[in-house]
Amino acid sequence: MLSLLRTLALKRTSWLLIASCAVFLVVFAHAVFQKWLFMEPCEQCVYIRFAFVLVALGTLIVAVNPKSFWLAGPGIVTTLCGSFYGLTCSLQLSRIHAAMHNSDAEALFGLTGCSTTSHYPLDLPLDVWFPDWFAASGECGIDVPVVPPGTVLSNFQSFWIELYNEAGGWYLIPTEHWLNMAQCCAIFSVLFALVTA
Repeated sequence: MLSLLRTLALKRTSWLLIASCAVFLVVFAHAVFQKWLFMEPCEQCVYIRFAFVLVALGTLIVAVNPKSFWLAGPGIVTTLCGSFYGLTCSLQLSRIHAAMHNSDAEALFGLTGCSTTSHYPLDLPLDVWFPDWFAASGECGIDVPVVPPGTVLSNFQSFWIELYNEAGGWYLIPTEHWLNMAQCCAIFSVLFALVTA
């Protein structure tokens, strides 16, 4: 088993597959959740997007030449940093989500929510450079669709928006409230770290 993993780690296609997965998640969050379902991203959401971009960047660096220590080393470190940052932000968002959906008002006591201004590592102004992708415009823990007045929706779009509104937010299985968005992002962060390490 270990020899198989070692063989896969030396193949460019393995790293390109991980990068593709991370890019897909970022694009899907933006195009489907934000633009099509009108779920505005909160501060933690855009940090998770940034983390997945780091995962993609790191794996692309490794994919240039997986056998080169000088490329694989920094690429793996970048990927692991992105995975850890994504996990940290996902867990914070999960705590906020749980408190916001708790019927006990005391659950919110002492909870630090989201800021309207994003603060990225190295003071990168990603929210200025790419505001549509990295500027926080939603509230933490509130991931229900907010459809602008006058918007004409397709039947398929209406179905999903109503499903998530009735569930009180995004869940992998909305009727069961099973795995919210923060929990799914945490799972992907851990998976990215495991396949990289």
